[in-house]
Amino acid sequence: MSLAEAAFLVLEDGSVWRGTGVGARGVALGELCFNTAMSGHQEVLSDPSYAEQIVVFSFPHIGNVGANAQDDEASSVHARGCVFAQRPSAPSNWRCEQDFSSWLCERGLVGLCDVDTRSLVRLLRDGGAQRAALVFEAKRFAPKAFLKKVRAWPGLKGAELAKGVSCREPHVWREPHSDPSPLPDPSPDPSSDPSSDPLALASQLSSPPSVHVVALGFC
Repeated sequence: MSLAEAAFLVLEDGSVWRGTGVGARGVALGELCFNTAMSGHQEVLSDPSYAEQIVVFSFPHIGNVGANAQDDEASSVHARGCVFAQRPSAPSNWRCEQDFSSWLCERGLVGLCDVDTRSLVRLLRDGGAQRAALVFEAKRFAPKAFLKKVRAWPGLKGAELAKGVSCREPHVWREPHSDPSPLPDPSPDPSSDPSSDPLALASQLSSPPSVHVVALGFC
């Protein structure tokens, strides 16, 4: 592994996990959590419920289904980063539009692979979520400097995350790739889901006939 590919994860307990960088370069500060899903990894990272978090995936095979525009759970990605056991593999799926590593780069998600995710998941399972910094930069290995930043980060306790992921303007939800139309007179049964999760909204299309998405605090 070259220095240009080197990356590491620093936890608030002082532990350091070295690996290989993947996705976008940069530094991601966030709350470290884990996810055990065997598929739907694009959906997890684009789900607004993972705002300000770095997600460790326990499943070792990531990227075999690739990524596509329809499976994004929000118009922008709110997770801060991701950790994999192995580098995302080449996609092999009929719905694939791009490989998973390219999807991470396009959305500015910093990633780390070649990590013992089983040990990391056990640590989080037994001790709970931790503040962490994921570092993917072509610079010297200096975890102590980032440990100070991790411990200075306030974390998610008491944070108002819903406002950050809520839509800005009310609109009628349409199928992906359609422009949302302006919201008419207030509906008696609008969706107040601040995440505006397209897959959840799709399930509501049959009843009522249209789905109105409103910003947090609208009702």
